Amino acid sequence: MAAGQVGRFGRRLPAGSAGWVWPRWLQRQLDPLSPAALPLPDALDNRTGRNWTTLGLPERSERWLVDGRGLLSPAGAEWGVDWLVGAPERWHVPAATAAVRQHLVASAPVVETVVPVAGGVVVHRCWAELVGGRTRALVEVRNDTTATLAVAIGVRPYGPERLGRIEAVEVTDRVVRVEGVAVLHAKVPARHGVARGGGEDAAAVVLSGAAGDPPGCRATSPEGWATAALVWALGGREALRLVLGAGDARVGAGLGELPPSAGADRVAAGWAARAGSAARLELPGGRLSDAVLAVHRRLPLIVTGDDVPRRRAATRVRALVSAGWLDEAGAVLEAWLGAQGRRGRLGRDAADTAASLVALRSWAGAAGRVPPPVALTAVGRAAEHVARRARRLAPGDDELSGLAAGLSSAAELLGAGGEAAAAGQVGAWLAGLAGAPGPVGSVTPAGGPAPAWPAVPIPEPGEGHACLDAVGAALGALGSGRDPSAPLRWLLDVATPTWTWPGVVDPRFGTGGGGDGDDRDVTAGVWSVARELLVGDTPAPGTPRVSRIALLRWWPPEWTGEALEVHGLPTGAGRVGFALRWHLDRPALLWEVAGDGPEVTVTAPGLDPAWVGGGRSGEALLAEPADPAARVPDRGSTLRRS
Repeated sequence: MAAGQVGRFGRRLPAGSAGWVWPRWLQRQLDPLSPAALPLPDALDNRTGRNWTTLGLPERSERWLVDGRGLLSPAGAEWGVDWLVGAPERWHVPAATAAVRQHLVASAPVVETVVPVAGGVVVHRCWAELVGGRTRALVEVRNDTTATLAVAIGVRPYGPERLGRIEAVEVTDRVVRVEGVAVLHAKVPARHGVARGGGEDAAAVVLSGAAGDPPGCRATSPEGWATAALVWALGGREALRLVLGAGDARVGAGLGELPPSAGADRVAAGWAARAGSAARLELPGGRLSDAVLAVHRRLPLIVTGDDVPRRRAATRVRALVSAGWLDEAGAVLEAWLGAQGRRGRLGRDAADTAASLVALRSWAGAAGRVPPPVALTAVGRAAEHVARRARRLAPGDDELSGLAAGLSSAAELLGAGGEAAAAGQVGAWLAGLAGAPGPVGSVTPAGGPAPAWPAVPIPEPGEGHACLDAVGAALGALGSGRDPSAPLRWLLDVATPTWTWPGVVDPRFGTGGGGDGDDRDVTAGVWSVARELLVGDTPAPGTPRVSRIALLRWWPPEWTGEALEVHGLPTGAGRVGFALRWHLDRPALLWEVAGDGPEVTVTAPGLDPAWVGGGRSGEALLAEPADPAARVPDRGSTLRRS
C-alpha cells in the first residue's frame, strides 16, 4: 500500500496506511496477492466489491447500506460504522475474516452477520426502525459464547460504496460525533474511547491493545482521515445495542436514554406480517424460494429514497402492484399526482408522464378502486401533455408506443371514473396517432407484471455482465414457453447471501463491478421473473372478456414433490390464489380468483402443458410430469403428498 496516490474522486491514502483497517473491497484491491488487486490509483475506487444490502422502512426516504461483513453507512454518507471482536485468543476483524457468514432474518431486511470465535460465535444484526418517532438504523452485537469478549465499534471515513472523509470526531462514553453531529449513540456506556487524526487509525490502536483510556477525546484531520472507536466488555450471552442516524441526523442530541426498540426479531416478524397482507407465498425450501421470498418482502424499499427517471420508478411501482403491495404503491402514485408539474407533466417529460399513467391504471385495476375527482383531473391534464408530444412524432417512432399506452391508460381511468367526455377525447387522441397500438383496452392487464427489459442472451465474459440482461433473458424464456433455468441460475449464483444484486457483475469474481451494489431495478426485475413463473396474466386472444391465467409457467425441478401455496397476487381478473399438493407422482392443483371479474381459463404449462381448466375456482388432478426430472423422487412416503 502506498500513500499519496489519488483515486478517481480525489482521495489519497494517509501516510502510514499500511496499519489501517480497510473495508473488504479496498483490502482486496490493495493486496497484490489477491486476484482482485488493482494498480494504484485505480485501487482506491470500489470496482470489484460493489455489493451491499439496503435497509430502510416503507414510505420513508432514509436508507442505510450494509456490506457483507457488517460495515454500515447511511446511503451517500462520508462515514460508516464498522466493528471488531476481541476474543481471548486474538482480535477478529470481520472485514478480513474469511469465515464470516451473512444472511437475512426471516427473509426480512434485517441483516445478520456471524463471526466465529473460540467457544462459539458473535452475531451482528442491523435493521431500520422507528425509534422515538424517527427512522433510525440499529446495530446489535450479541456474544453467543460463555466468555467475556471485547467489542469495538468504530466510525470510519468510508462505507460500502466508497472512500469518504471525516475531518473531526469527538467521543464520549455513549456518543460519537462527526464534525459536530452525533451519528452514533450507545445504550450503555463504553469502557474505553479512542479518537485519532493525522493519519493514525483508531481501529489499529484498538488492535494493538493500546485503547486503555476512558472515553472523552477528540481528533481532527484536515485531510479527512479522522477516526474514532468505542470499546465495551461484553459478557457471555449479553448483547450491545447502538443506534445510527441518516447522513445528517443529530442522533442522540439532547437525549438521555435511547427510546426502546422493538428488536430485530420483532421487526422481522413485522415485515413478514406486512408482506403477508400484500400476498402470501408459501414455497418449498431452496435457494430459488429464499430469493423470491426475500425479494417480495423488501419490494417497498425500491420505490422511495432514490432519484431516478420517473419511467424507471413507474416500472418499480408496477412490480410493487403485481406483488400485492397496493397501499404502498398507492401512496407513491398519490405523491406523484400531488406534485404534478407545468402543463400536466408527471416527471420530466411526456415519456415519464405516460409511464406514470400506466402505473396508475395498473394500481387502480389491481386495487379495484376509482381515483377520486382531483386525481382524475390530474389524469386528464397528463393525457393532454402526452398527446401534444405524441402528435409531433413521426409514424414508427420508438417513443410512440409508450405514449400510446399512457393515453390508453388515461382513457380507461377517466371512463371508470365516470368522466365519459374526457375519456372520449383521450380515446380520439389515441385513435388519431399514426401507428398507435390497437383499441383503448389493449394494454397489459392491470395487475400483471411489467417486464421492461430486453430478452437478450447473457453476455459473454468481458467488462461485466449486466444483471438486467439476465432478467430480460429469463422473462423472454418464460414468455415464449422456454426453459428459463440458465439465466435464473446465473442470477442466483451472483446474488449476495441477502439476495441483492449489483447493476453489473465482474465476470472474474461474480461480485459487483459497476452500478449500484443493491440495484433496485434488478430487484424489481427478479420479482417480475418470479411473478411470471408463479402467475402469468394475459387476455385470451379475440375474447377480451376472458382472462387467461397461467399458473406455474415453469416448474423448478427442486420443487417436485413439495407442496406450495400462493394467495393474493393481483391479476386483471382479480386476486389469484392457488395451492399444489401431490398424489404420488401426480400434482393436484386448487385455484381461486377473488371477485366478480371476467371469465377465467386456467393453465399450468410448467406441470401439464395439455391441461386447461375453467372457472373462477376449481381443482384438478394433473397428469404425471412427462419429464423424469420433474417426477417425485423416491424418498419415502413422508414426502409423498395426498
